Amino acid sequence: MGTCLPVGAEKSLEELIAKIGEGTSADRNQTTEAILNRLGEDPDHAAKVLRIANQSSDDPEVRARTRSLLEQTYRIYELGEGVGVFGIVVGWFLDHNGTELTSWPLVVQVAEGTPAKSAGFRAGDVIINCNGKDCRGINSRNDLIMRLSKISPGTETAFQVRFSDQASASSTDLKDQKRDLKAAPMVRKDLDIPSRFKSNKFKKWLQSQNPN
Repeated sequence: MGTCLPVGAEKSLEELIAKIGEGTSADRNQTTEAILNRLGEDPDHAAKVLRIANQSSDDPEVRARTRSLLEQTYRIYELGEGVGVFGIVVGWFLDHNGTELTSWPLVVQVAEGTPAKSAGFRAGDVIINCNGKDCRGINSRNDLIMRLSKISPGTETAFQVRFSDQASASSTDLKDQKRDLKAAPMVRKDLDIPSRFKSNKFKKWLQSQNPN
């Protein structure tokens, strides 16, 4: 019995974006969802391809869809905001073992009244494991944000963290004992978390994706 691949898995991101205006409304929705699921592969490249499609299309719906995907890319990768919200802002903790540089996701802020706060997260927590998967890697912060953004609200998620007294990226041994935390994300509108999205900053980010 063959493996069931997600919709659009066999197509390149460029091919999917080129087809975002084709077919019925249901077809377009399916293509849009497939693109969203692929953004984490290379968000910088995805943003540039979406930007080209947004600028070059004469179809208002295509422009609206690509603009929405660009905004979601910005929210997820630049602001750390996803649909499912835990209440943490994630940055980078750089780890250098003497021969190679890698990183871990670092909690730089925990919002009051959120699942993360209730679970016991603290600014300075380095997330070393999420749902059994090691979080260490060159692209650790973006990889984790994409994974968390896909977790449905209400789904309990297991984290393993170690605390660093430096809530900024800096390489040191993490000698603090591991702590196991569990939290279930909620939808942002159900939480009193002000979004850090600013239209002027989004426009500047869009300009930085200009392929010309």
